[in-house]
Amino acid sequence: MAKYEQVYSDWEYLFKELAYADDMTGGYVDSEDLDKLLKKPSKATAKRILLCQIDYWFSKGIEYSEEHKGKSIFDLIEDYPRIANVAENYSIDLDGCPRNFVGSY
Repeated sequence: MAKYEQVYSDWEYLFKELAYADDMTGGYVDSEDLDKLLKKPSKATAKRILLCQIDYWFSKGIEYSEEHKGKSIFDLIEDYPRIANVAENYSIDLDGCPRNFVGSY
């Protein structure tokens, strides 16, 4: 299993370099993550949260942007090859990603 630093680096790449997962404050309710972290502030807790968010990113897709509008996960991988590496790190099946990977307004 990946170390915390690798998990954080992968999360940072997906969420900060590319885009946040679609509907992070509705469908995912990321404020619950903060509650978990405040109850048990540790790298282990933070790592579990990051892993859940990475999984959600691939399962939900990303928030809307004109730059990525209409792209699939495979289109994004052409532009950002590290996405495939991140998916591999966590045994994520890219064929299971949403067909319309970029959210809409």
